[in-house]
Amino acid sequence: MRRHLPVLIFLTALVIVSAVLERTAITDDAHITMRIVRHALEGQGLRYNPGDAGVQPATSPLNMILLLAISWALSVAGLPVESAVVISTAIVGCLALPALGFGAYLLMSGDRGQSILAAVAAAFLICSPLTLGTLGLETSLSLALCVAAILAYRFRAFGAMGWLLGFAFLARHDAAILAGILYFLVWRESKKGDLVNPMSSLVGFVVIVGPWLLFSLFYYGVTTPTTLQSKAAQGGTAYWPAWYPTLFWPWMKAYFLGSAPLAGVAIASAFLGILRAIWKRTRASQAVLLFVVYQALG
Repeated sequence: MRRHLPVLIFLTALVIVSAVLERTAITDDAHITMRIVRHALEGQGLRYNPGDAGVQPATSPLNMILLLAISWALSVAGLPVESAVVISTAIVGCLALPALGFGAYLLMSGDRGQSILAAVAAAFLICSPLTLGTLGLETSLSLALCVAAILAYRFRAFGAMGWLLGFAFLARHDAAILAGILYFLVWRESKKGDLVNPMSSLVGFVVIVGPWLLFSLFYYGVTTPTTLQSKAAQGGTAYWPAWYPTLFWPWMKAYFLGSAPLAGVAIASAFLGILRAIWKRTRASQAVLLFVVYQALG
């Protein structure tokens, strides 16, 4: 791991510089969780509006819990509640974003262990407009945990994979798609006699997810965020105001400074990389494919 330390330091510094230079307002969705946390610290419960019943407003329970824990500690230290909540959001972002970049670097480094191309790709990932534009949301946290779960699968650490999938599910419930894919692969390997025990990989997932679902059911009356229904009714969001595939090309050009040639080269390179991964069939290439499939389905 020491050989990766320079890359880790570089990516961490890049995150801090990029976040400072970006200096944009936090998106509205981030304020939803921040409002819940503030109400909790003020003794009004984990509610978006005091007295709400049957409404589970937190699309990312893990992000909410982290913000609550950090905000509580800061408020105990003497900070006003509002300041504590805002600072806690920055702290979570400064932890999750480097973790995402370093995880992506390891994922794309392949079996050789080091790659300049992987470092460049990871740097671009954490500096892309969409990533920086979602600071304060659970996006970076969720992706970092999903990448970590895929890495655990790649290195046959199935127990750790289960725990990471549990946290990823609490970060964003659509991580259930990735969990389904990975558990299917683990089950298939166990049928081949590869000395894999699928049950050992389920323990962490159940221990993490089960208590939250029970709490949510008894506290809110539902197990999934009801805000998802509101988002579905919108038919789009500020980032994706129309059907997602129709906006893929405009977003790609936006990522690459409005340059169609650069966006085209990136798409072609990614496509060739996927074909190469399918052809090689190594554990490293399989891990990258898993992430691509999950993102496509999610």
